[in-house]
Parts: sequence; structure tokens; C-alpha cells
Amino acid sequence: MPPPLAPFLRPIYSKYLGKIGKLSTALVISIASLTHMPARADNNYFGIHGPSYHDGGNFNNANFGVYLVHNGFTGGFYDNSLNRNTFYLGYAWEWDLPVNPVVDSISLMASAATGYYTPETPYTYVPMGALSVKHGFDPQQGLRLSYLPVYGKSPASYVLHLSYEYTLK
Repeated sequence: MPPPLAPFLRPIYSKYLGKIGKLSTALVISIASLTHMPARADNNYFGIHGPSYHDGGNFNNANFGVYLVHNGFTGGFYDNSLNRNTFYLGYAWEWDLPVNPVVDSISLMASAATGYYTPETPYTYVPMGALSVKHGFDPQQGLRLSYLPVYGKSPASYVLHLSYEYTLK
């Protein structure tokens, strides 16, 4: 019978316990503060996917495509990091922030996406989530910077993605 994993994992877990605790606390406080702010229900905009940055690996960083958000429901397509077409459908929650010169709003998006089938992730649809901030040039135009965590056996641990948005009236 193989030896139990607990003695092996205990030193690794205890080494990162402080960092895990701080990160978990920050995430809980951030999400809790967002839940007390009313989400915008009239978020209607058209977006153009732009370049991305992967913190590791050899990926396609020209992820151009388009998307539409209507009352929170979102859908679009782009050329993904594996040089394949990705189509996605999901929902985006958006919160306006107090007036400041840098960030107008923060958004959280959850969706199902195609185009990421590999031997390591043998699924037709994969979950995709993004946390993003938007900087508006004027009431109708702006840039959105999104953070997407990466899961699975990828050499990248996150992706930063830039997109342009035009608000529909």
C-alpha cells in the first residue's frame, strides 16, 4: 500500500498557507463589497477584442474578434490563444465606480466557450471567466482591460486582454 500523501503535502501547504489566506481574504472582501453595490442592468455595448498577454508559454496573443453585451447577456467570437476560433455565450455583471480619472467601472463575466479542446482538456465547452476594468474616453467609448485566470496544465497562469467598447443607446 502506498504511503499517505499528508506527510508529503503538509510542508508544501504550510509554506503557502499565509499567502493563500491573504489572497482568500482579499477575494472575499472584494466580492462582498461588489455585492453591496447595485449592478448595472442597462449595460448594452458592442466590443472589439484586441491583443492579449500570456504570462508563460508560446501562445497567440493577437486575439481579435467581436462581442455584444445586451442587458448583461454576452456573446461573441475571437481567434483564441491556440489559433482556433472561439465562440462564447455568458453573462456579465457590471458596477460603476465612484468618479475618478482612471477606472469607470468593474465587471465580472462568466461564460461557456468553444475552441479549447486539447488532449489535456478534452471538452467541447470550457468555462471562461474574466474580471475587468473599463476606462472611458467619453460616455460612449472606452477600453476594457480583462484578467482571465488559466486552468489546467497550461504554462500560463493568467491572461491580460485589451478590448475596445462602444456603448449602444
